Amino acid sequence: MKASNNKEEETHFVKRDKFAITAEYKQWFADIKSRLRNSQIKAAIKVNSTLLEFYRNLGRDIVKMKAEQAWGSIVLQQLSFDFRDEFPDMKGLSYTNLRYVAQWFRFYTNDKEAICQQLVGELSMPQKFALVP
Repeated sequence: MKASNNKEEETHFVKRDKFAITAEYKQWFADIKSRLRNSQIKAAIKVNSTLLEFYRNLGRDIVKMKAEQAWGSIVLQQLSFDFRDEFPDMKGLSYTNLRYVAQWFRFYTNDKEAICQQLVGELSMPQKFALVP
């Protein structure tokens, strides 16, 4: 193919005035737009469900490893540092969020001990604020 210096010959755009837009074309384009938007929504849902599965499994792993290895909460700080170093542009893996992920896993797996500990913490009030029957 011979290279051309004429920009008009190099571009391959369809001029709008050369194509007659018919009702059939409009309907066809509307169908394509609908399918594209549906595909975008399905992709977003798939991404969200995959991320939720990842976070659930991460919560499970954190709870399991903390129990098995007798690691304290400092492991979450180290994990958040390691995530930040490995994935500097990724958000959502801070120390606080990692704590929430573990709590979320415990809550949705009916970890009665975790729920009871939270309730006991909420019920212990200073004497001056305690309700008197």
